[in-house]
Amino acid sequence: MTAIWSHPHLSALARGMVTVPIFRSRYRFSLAANVGAVVMPWMIFYQQGAVIDKQWTTRLLKTARWDTGIGAVMTQAIMIAMVITAAATLRSHHITSLQSVSQISRGLSAVLGGVVGKLTWGAGHFGGRLCRRAGSVVGGSLGY
Repeated sequence: MTAIWSHPHLSALARGMVTVPIFRSRYRFSLAANVGAVVMPWMIFYQQGAVIDKQWTTRLLKTARWDTGIGAVMTQAIMIAMVITAAATLRSHHITSLQSVSQISRGLSAVLGGVVGKLTWGAGHFGGRLCRRAGSVVGGSLGY
């Protein structure tokens, strides 16, 4: 809903969906960073643990694949909606380039207000760090 309420420029959105600058090294670096951040080894342990917790047998592998596929599509849909929302909202405040962490923080502060923007950025960054730490602990303990 936020992607719709933020009133993105539909022509720019369509152009961005079909224009992929794969030959630009900065784009490939960003792509590799995003794939590396999304596909993490601990997710495999999590998925295997979820199948065990549900007490699924090999007979239910097709259901497990659907479960994983639906979850992957839903998380990507949410991520795309957030990118569209952020891009449209930041653009409306004339912020069109975010090249560093400080620029992202300033962009949020411009949209949400100084204190709320910094608190939102800090909470998101802290939450991401906690998830990363928890994932590495779970993966490491399951491997042990």
